Amino acid sequence: MAEVKRSDKKAIGKEYPQVTYMVDIPGVKIREYAEAIGDMNPIYFDEEYAKKAGFDSIIAPPTFAAVFALRPLAFVLQDQDLAIDLATMVHGAQEFEFYRPVKPGDKLTIKPKVADIYEKMSRSGRPMDFIVIEAEVVDEKGEKVLVARSTLICRR
Repeated sequence: MAEVKRSDKKAIGKEYPQVTYMVDIPGVKIREYAEAIGDMNPIYFDEEYAKKAGFDSIIAPPTFAAVFALRPLAFVLQDQDLAIDLATMVHGAQEFEFYRPVKPGDKLTIKPKVADIYEKMSRSGRPMDFIVIEAEVVDEKGEKVLVARSTLICRR
């Protein structure tokens, strides 16, 4: 399999197919997720409590974004132009930049692209390629909800 090299910066800005995700009503998946991570903050499942806290309805825990925002990574991993070898790739970092909370009924569109490619040397002196994937998530009105950034590390 061909290696990703720093010279492959031409892939920066490459966009992938958009993915849509509908957050269920009445928020069963949000509650299940909160229970799974052990965060029983009532803002995630008690409508009245969420309203008293200043929200329109319950909201999702911030890390719930991983449920939908990482889905487009499949397109990147299969991209022949990047030639990522899964045997030598690790998910190195994940960050989320939030503009508003995710809530039940949100119809979200995830717009993934390659944001950056750069090289670093490992401690053993081998080159590693870092591929940063940015996924902008917008609601049905086109308003930005969050941006997810995933950093993939590919050993050479």
